[in-house]
Amino acid sequence: MFVRMGEPEMVFCWYQKMIRSLPEWLWKPMGGCERCLTGQVLFHYYWITHLSNYNLIDQLFIPSFGIFLVIIYAYIYDKLCE
Repeated sequence: MFVRMGEPEMVFCWYQKMIRSLPEWLWKPMGGCERCLTGQVLFHYYWITHLSNYNLIDQLFIPSFGIFLVIIYAYIYDKLCE
């Protein structure tokens, strides 16, 4: 997971250090919070790829489902790394 790879001594530690200086409302969706990042990516991805057949329910469901999956993946990751 991208956010977990920003922990100290990991591959994207430099990126986490760079975005930490931003305000929290901007820092979280840019990679400070795995749920916030997933929601933003999926929200904008759906909007860009479905301009011709836009559906508001799908626009709201897909990011929500992605955030739900990230919560499950984070729980599994934490249990495996204990």
